[in-house]
Amino acid sequence: MAVLDVAATPGIKIAIIPHGDAVPKMVAKYGPLYFAGNIPKATYAGMTADAPVAVATNLLVAHERMEESLAHQITKVLLEHTPELVAVHKAAQEITLKSAVVGSPVPFHPGALRYYREKGIKVPAN
Repeated sequence: MAVLDVAATPGIKIAIIPHGDAVPKMVAKYGPLYFAGNIPKATYAGMTADAPVAVATNLLVAHERMEESLAHQITKVLLEHTPELVAVHKAAQEITLKSAVVGSPVPFHPGALRYYREKGIKVPAN
């Protein structure tokens, strides 16, 4: 929320510097933790164009012994109630079924995998 707060501060104009072209070198050095993404120009006040950037996935991590049904329900709520998240932060509009399975350096919980299978989403191997 820090970028959102700064962008909303009267008298301050932010600039998001495009850096998506750095992804191949970052992946070569650190592994497949990073991938190319895009910050739409409507995300923060003052943006005049979309910004191609290097991104890393935010992970919701669960203990492997969490009940499968609970992990399934959490995954379902997050992905089926994104409008409520967008109301808090516009960047949540990027949360989609397809984006949710990209960039994880760790295996998915069986409950999350079950939800993705039910929705017909193929989870890439990590």
